Amino acid sequence: MAVMAPKVERMSAQAKPAFDGFRREVTFFRLLQLPTPATKGLLVVLGAVFVASYLLGAVVVTRRFGELGDAMAPAILFTAKINSRIDSGEWWRLLTNTLQHGSWLHFGLNAYGLFLLGALVERLVGPRRFLLIYALAGVAGALASYWFNPMASVGASGALFGVFGAAVVLGFKYRKQLPPRVAKALSTGMLPWLALSLAFGLLPMIDNAAHFGGLAVGSLAAVVLGSPLQTETTRTRRILLDVAVGVLALVALVGLLQSVRFGATCLASEAAWESCQGIAMSE
Repeated sequence: MAVMAPKVERMSAQAKPAFDGFRREVTFFRLLQLPTPATKGLLVVLGAVFVASYLLGAVVVTRRFGELGDAMAPAILFTAKINSRIDSGEWWRLLTNTLQHGSWLHFGLNAYGLFLLGALVERLVGPRRFLLIYALAGVAGALASYWFNPMASVGASGALFGVFGAAVVLGFKYRKQLPPRVAKALSTGMLPWLALSLAFGLLPMIDNAAHFGGLAVGSLAAVVLGSPLQTETTRTRRILLDVAVGVLALVALVGLLQSVRFGATCLASEAAWESCQGIAMSE
C-alpha cells in the first residue's frame, strides 16, 4: 500500500484538472437554464415605449395637427436628452432618453443586442445586479452625453455598452469559475468587437459620449456588485439589492410620468404644439 500511495496521488493530481473542467461546464450549463426576467422585462418596456411613441406621432398628433415628416418626432421631443431643457430643470430627460429610440432600425438593433448579451450577463450576475448594471450604465451614458455632446439624443446604447463592459469584466474576473472557452470568449474574445463598436460610434449622428460613459460605469458596476459565481448572496445583500432596484424603478417611473405630463402640455392646443416644436435640439 505504501508503494502505491504515490501512484494514487499522481493519478489524483492528473485527474483534478479534468474534474475541475467538468465542474465548470456543469455550473455553466445550469446557469444557461436560469430564467431571465430582467432582460425580458426591459425588452417589453422598450418595446412598449417605442410602439406607444410611434402611435402617438402617427395617429394622435397627425389627427390633431396634420401630417408629420417623422412619426417619432413628437415622442423624441418629449423624451430626448436636450441639454438646454435639462438645464431648465427637466432632469427626467436623463432617464427617459434611455428608453426611447429614433427609428425601427435603432430600436431593433438595440433590442437584439439586449436579447443576446443581456440574457447571458443576467444569468451570470442575477436579475437584481443586472438591472443595476443596466440602469447605472444608462444614466452614466446620458450624463456623459450631457457633458460632452451638445446634440439631442435618444437610445439605450449607453446602457447596452455598460452590459458589454460588464460581460468583459465578468470574463476576466470569474475565469476560474467559468469554462475556459466561455471566459476567453467574454474577455479577450469580445475586446475586438468592443473596439469596433466604439469605432462605429465615430460616425456622424452617433452619440459616442454615451457609449463611453455607459461602458465605464457598467464595467465598474460589474466589479463592485460581484456575482453568485464567487460568493453566495446573503439575505442582507439581497434586501439591499431589492431596495436599490426599487428606488431606480420608482425614479424611472416618475421620469416617464413627467415626460407624459410635458407631452400633454405640448398637445393641449395648436399654439402649444407650435411652441414646443420650436425647442432647440442642440446648443
